[in-house]
Amino acid sequence: MLTNYVYKLRPNKTQDLKMSNWVDMLRSHYNWCLNDRIIQYNQQFVQGDYCDIRNQVEACPLTCFVSKNGATGNPWKDGKVDFEGKLKNPRRTAGDIQITSLPKLKIARPWYSGIDSTVLQQNVKRLDTAYKNFFEGRGFPQFKNRSNFTSFTFVMGIKIQGNKIYLPKVGWMRFYNSRSIALIFADVVGKRALLVSVVI
Repeated sequence: MLTNYVYKLRPNKTQDLKMSNWVDMLRSHYNWCLNDRIIQYNQQFVQGDYCDIRNQVEACPLTCFVSKNGATGNPWKDGKVDFEGKLKNPRRTAGDIQITSLPKLKIARPWYSGIDSTVLQQNVKRLDTAYKNFFEGRGFPQFKNRSNFTSFTFVMGIKIQGNKIYLPKVGWMRFYNSRSIALIFADVVGKRALLVSVVI
C-alpha cells in the first residue's frame, strides 16, 4: 500500500526561482518528448502501400516496423552480450531511447544541466505513464501548459534532518514538519524508500 504525505516547503527566494525555472524547462521537455513520439509514430505508421510518407518507401516487414510509440534514436541496444557470449540487441522502448538521449540534451542545451538527472528521467517516465494509461483505454497524452504542469519528482539523493530537507541541485531548505517524519518511510525489503514530488 502506498501512502502520500504532504509537507509544505519553505524555500528561500533563490531556491524558489530555481524550482520555478525547472518546472518551465521540464514542461518544455515533456512537450518536446511527446511531440517526438507523435512524429515518430506518424512516420512509422503504414498507410496503404507505403511505410514513410516522405520518401514513399514500400512497406515490408523486413525493412519497416510499426510500433505503438517510437522516439527519435536507435531502437536497439548496442553491445549487450548474453551469458553465452553472443551479441544480443533487445528492442528499447520510447522512454528508454529518450532517457539515454538526456546527456546529448544537456550538451545541446546547457541550461538543462542545472536540473538533477533523476528529475529529468522521472519527467520521461511521467510521459511513459501517460502512454500506458492511453493504451489501457484512457485519454491520449496531452501537451502541458502552465496550469496543468506544476510539479517534478526526486527519487535519489534526498536527505532529511529534523525540519530540513536536502534536494539535489537545490540545496537544504526548511519545511513545515506537520507530522512525524518516521511515518513517511516504508520498509521495502529492508531498505527505506523515499520519493519526493515538489509542487510549485
